[in-house]
Order: sequence, then C-alpha cells, then structure tokens
Amino acid sequence: MRAPVMVRALVVLALVWGAVWALRSVAGSFRITAERIERESAKFAALPPGGAEREAKLRKIAGMIERLDYLERAEHRRLGTSASLFDRLTPPEQALFVDLTVMPGLESLLDSMESLPARQRKRFIEQGIREMSEDSGGSPNPAMGQAVKLMEKADVSQLRMMLKMAGPRLKLQLAPLADAVNEALQGMNGAGFGPRRQP
Repeated sequence: MRAPVMVRALVVLALVWGAVWALRSVAGSFRITAERIERESAKFAALPPGGAEREAKLRKIAGMIERLDYLERAEHRRLGTSASLFDRLTPPEQALFVDLTVMPGLESLLDSMESLPARQRKRFIEQGIREMSEDSGGSPNPAMGQAVKLMEKADVSQLRMMLKMAGPRLKLQLAPLADAVNEALQGMNGAGFGPRRQP
C-alpha cells in the first residue's frame, strides 16, 4: 500500500519540477540580454535602408536597450553594440536612436544633478567615472571632459545648452557617463533616478 503512494508522490513531484523548469525556460527566452540585442542589431544591419520596417526594428532595439538590467547594461557597454549600430545608421536614424536610448538618461541625470549640493554631486560624478572607467578598461572618452567640468561646477544650465547644440554622436559618447552616474545615484541614494529599468 505504501509503495503506490510513494510512486504517486514521486510522479507529482516530477511533474511539479518539470512545470517549474518549463516556466523558467520560457521566462528566460523573453529576458533581455546584451547578447540578444547584439543579435537583433545584426538582423537590423541586413535590412535595406529606409522604410517603416527598418524604423520599427530600430525602435524595438532601442526599447530592449532601455529594459536592460544593471549587469546586462554594463555588458552591453562592454560589447559596444550601440556604437557599432550607430555607425550603420543614416543621420535621421542616428538622431532617433539617440533620442530613444540616450536622452532619457541624460535628462534624468541633469534633473538629479540640479537637486544635489555641489560637494555631493562631485562625489557621485567621481564614483560614476570610476565605474565607467572599469567598464571601458580604464579608457574614458575625452569628449566627456567638458561635461564633467560643467557638472562639477554645478552649472547644469550650461550643460543643458551644450547638449541642446550637440550632435547625436557626442550625446552617444556621453551615455556611459550618464549611466554610470545614474547608477551611482541609485546605489548610494536608493532613489529612482534614471529611466526605469526592468529585469
């Protein structure tokens, strides 16, 4: 009598574990990763220039980038996928891509900078630069120098003006700094600065 009960219990347990494994596999297939974005970018490169399909694909990739979690965002920066994709875009596509993926983080960064005392702002910027340098192998982009000086001097209005006049490429080069400082603010303050990121 005891043996059939044990067999049934083992069968039920196996079914439960099988269902859990299946659910985790399905959930994993929907997870946004840096490698998945790299694959999508390669598919995008095969599309002919112009047309609604190409713009829709670009918007899809931009949406995926915005949903990366902290670790995958660092891996995405390490792979340099956004920079290589940017180089394959037409000028109007470059502007659209930057508006979708870079500007939310930059605008959020400027908003948060305005609300901080200068000393605290400098500390967050320095931490962000350290983290960015670690991600990029210790070679920060020289284009960030002027932006860093303006942020440290608390002259956010000048920085906003600089960004307004900057082209898409310079804004893209500033994206790692915005990400790193926003992440430093989130980690040290526990506040929700920066675009909302979903795992």
